[in-house]
Amino acid sequence: MSKWRLVILALFLSSPLLAERIFLKNGTVVDGAIIQQSRTAVQVRTVDGRVLTLEKDAIRKIDYAFDPQKEAQKQAEEKKRKELAEQEKKRLEAEKEAEAERERERSEKERLDKERRESVEKEKPSQSPPRWWIEPIFSIGSGRFNSGLSTFYWDNYQGTSLGYLGGQTGYAETHVETDWNYSSKGIAQLGLRGGFSRFIGEIDVRSYSAKVSFIDSLAGEAPGFSSTAGTNAVTMEKLEEAHSSLRAGWQFWQSDSNALAVYLGNRSFQATTSYSFIGGADYISAGFPVSLTFFGPESDLSMKGSGPEITLEYERRFRSLPVSVKGRITAFQMNLTAKLEEPSIGTATFAGGSSSSLSWASFENSYRHQGYALSLRGDYLLSGGTQLFLELYALRSDSTLKSVDFRSLLTADEFGVYPGEPPEVTVASLMLLPAFEKKQGNAEVIQTVSFGASHRFEFR
Repeated sequence: MSKWRLVILALFLSSPLLAERIFLKNGTVVDGAIIQQSRTAVQVRTVDGRVLTLEKDAIRKIDYAFDPQKEAQKQAEEKKRKELAEQEKKRLEAEKEAEAERERERSEKERLDKERRESVEKEKPSQSPPRWWIEPIFSIGSGRFNSGLSTFYWDNYQGTSLGYLGGQTGYAETHVETDWNYSSKGIAQLGLRGGFSRFIGEIDVRSYSAKVSFIDSLAGEAPGFSSTAGTNAVTMEKLEEAHSSLRAGWQFWQSDSNALAVYLGNRSFQATTSYSFIGGADYISAGFPVSLTFFGPESDLSMKGSGPEITLEYERRFRSLPVSVKGRITAFQMNLTAKLEEPSIGTATFAGGSSSSLSWASFENSYRHQGYALSLRGDYLLSGGTQLFLELYALRSDSTLKSVDFRSLLTADEFGVYPGEPPEVTVASLMLLPAFEKKQGNAEVIQTVSFGASHRFEFR
């Protein structure tokens, strides 16, 4: 036995073995108090009162001052700590799972909201304005209109007009004004709009066409003659009228849902038609009854002019719907020139024979038209960018007659004013400048309902 082993053994033998837990080499653990020991063995009284003798060679380790109660308490505390730790772990895992579930719900909600926003953005017009754009427009419709040509036609035959007939002066002729009957009406609109930022320009052409018919009743008076009375049946196969506007505007206020714009422009008016008529009149000349038959092969009637206009426009958009409403009011004034060229072939039948005559008349009047136009339009935006719209449109204008220029030529053959007289030619020219302005309310009236489409091409 070595020196170090003797020292360790001496220390071991001299130390009081007060161990309370003994670990054996075979893995067994014995709890108790050492009551006696020898060089080779140890006697232990266990916690349950038994006395055991253990060989020292079988002992692996001895823990001194071991308190079973404290150890049991320590184990209980350790067990409780582990249980609390396990509970805390489960609580944290539950909170983590709940937070993960809430995060998934938030992510799903954000995804759905984003999809809805993208869907709405695709369906509605872009809130960020394009750099510039153009938009062609077309519509057709139906309704009623009263052309300004009717006012001009009747103005030529109203009141007392001076004339020259058979060497006599003071011939007077008047016509009873009747309504024009419109049929086979056609109404259409062509337009082109464009814009850059808030600047807007547009061309708007509205055309109207119809067939017109009416009865023209006349009464004439001349010295030495009886009163003349007759009627003409007038037919205009196609009356065409166009209102054109060239406008420049500025959108001075806008929001996500509303916009206001003002336009300044020039309005042009043009109306043309040709007509024929057939009619007759009766009078007594020198005691002889005379019957006249008139035929107008083709007379040309036209009116045209232009003037300034101003337009205010309001637009209401609905963010959640692909629809919008647009309202407009326009005030305008135009200076117009109206012309009429009317040839006529007449046949006079009287006792003892008949004769014929040829006449030609020219009228040129100047007018000022003042009025307003109202438009209410509802738009529906399709997914491809095309807009369908329904429009209610109304226009009214008053007419003021400024001047009249009248020229006529009458050629009679086979008879003079009285039967048996030689043929004669009568020429008359008359310029009427009224001392007052003749006004006619509602000289032009238009009321239409139109359906159309437009498509905006945007460039950014």
